[in-house]
Amino acid sequence: MVTQFLEENKINILEWASQSPDVNPIEKVWSLLKWKVSKNMKNLNDLPQLKRYIENIFMDDKEIKQLIIKSIKSIPDILQQIIEQKGDVIS
Repeated sequence: MVTQFLEENKINILEWASQSPDVNPIEKVWSLLKWKVSKNMKNLNDLPQLKRYIENIFMDDKEIKQLIIKSIKSIPDILQQIIEQKGDVIS
């Protein structure tokens, strides 16, 4: 149904993985989050404590918040680069 609509309306689709870190802003956030958690793993004794720690990072960590905002704001530029590269890898 979607494919038919796109074809009928002559909408081109970029051949680009939907999970690509280039177009998925959360990937950079996950990387930073994993790094922050791994730094403090020895201080986390159980799963509930780990969960609270991760929730606190998302709520209070300025670096994570700034990265989320920056990543979201960069999406239009990244998409433009992908279009210019005709779906090829961007640097």
